[in-house]
Formats: sequence, C-alpha cells, structure tokens
Amino acid sequence: MVELGGSVTFGQTLMYLDQSDEQTVAGTSDGKESAYDIVIGADGINSQTRESLGLEYLGFELPETWSIADVDAHGWPNTGVFTICLLNGGCIVVVVPLGDERFRVISNTEDALATLPLPMNVTTKHREGKFNISIRQVIHYGMGRVFLAGDAAHCHSPVGGRGMNLGISDAAELASRIATKSLSEYSVSRYQIGANTITTSERARRY
Repeated sequence: MVELGGSVTFGQTLMYLDQSDEQTVAGTSDGKESAYDIVIGADGINSQTRESLGLEYLGFELPETWSIADVDAHGWPNTGVFTICLLNGGCIVVVVPLGDERFRVISNTEDALATLPLPMNVTTKHREGKFNISIRQVIHYGMGRVFLAGDAAHCHSPVGGRGMNLGISDAAELASRIATKSLSEYSVSRYQIGANTITTSERARRY
C-alpha cells in the first residue's frame, strides 16, 4: 500500500463520517478530518463505520459460549483436511489445519481442547479463548461513497471456516468494482453471497 502512495495510521478511531456528492469527510480521534472519494469500513462486528451510516445489523445472538485454541500438535493424522466431531447434545468440535503441525481447535463449548474426543498430542498452546457468536448481516453493504466489507457487514459461526474467506472476497470484489466503476452492483452481489454463506454455516451448525 505504501509503495502505491498510500499510508497507514495506527491507533486512531473513526468518530464520524460526513458525506456529500463529491466526497466523504472522516473525523478521527486525533481531532483530524480527512476527505476521501471512497471510504471502506472493514472495522469488525462493532463497526463504527456501519454505526455512522445508521445501518441495522440484523440477526441474533447464539446463547452458548464458544471456545478456540491455536496449538502445535505432533502426530495429528489429519494434517490436510478439517476434522469435524459431532457429539451428543449438539456439541461440535472442529480441528482446522494451519500448518504442518499447527492447528486451530474450535468448539461450541467452553473448552475446545477438553471437548475434543480424539487424542491430540499438544506440544505448544499459542492461545486459548472464549467468545460468543452473533449471526448478523446488513441489508445494504454501502451508502453513498461508503462501503462495508468483512465482519462490518456480516458475521456467523466459524462452522465451515468461511468467515475470513468471505471478508477477503468482499474486499477483492470491492477493489475490482472500484477499478471498473461498477460500485452500484457491489451491495446486491455481496449481500446474496453473504446470505448464502450464513445459511450454509447455520445449516451445518444446527446439524
């Protein structure tokens, strides 16, 4: 980005957006205002960009607490594919390969590693955490000169492993439409793709 003439500023929060037909002015927490032709909000499920546009994040919260662990594990047999364990009571554990001996274990319980019913020789725990999940999506992925991508526009359960990929494909299509001047079609296109992904993810989670 810097090589193409852009710049990155860390540690600043978007405070407001002010749009006109010619530009969008963004005010940040350092007291500065900057004018842009196009603003892209890829600022997560608590998106200030989305809030500034007044767009509803429609959906619901899942009641259970989920957990995640990123680990190194020696000798895990399924190094190239997802391992999905469906347990009694609707519990699920998914093991996602991240490298030759690194894996992400995700569960809709409070302890993913403890719930995993298969033996895993964990040699290093890089991180563990608990989280709650929302199933939400905006209807409009943009307004005027401001557009949303990633979790700012949609969120769903990690079942299926499509969350990051969906956000990346949002960004790729948005960049392509900026280049081809076809931004008016972005929202409808990405909404349908996002809705299909959420439907598939929810079907797998509920199964």
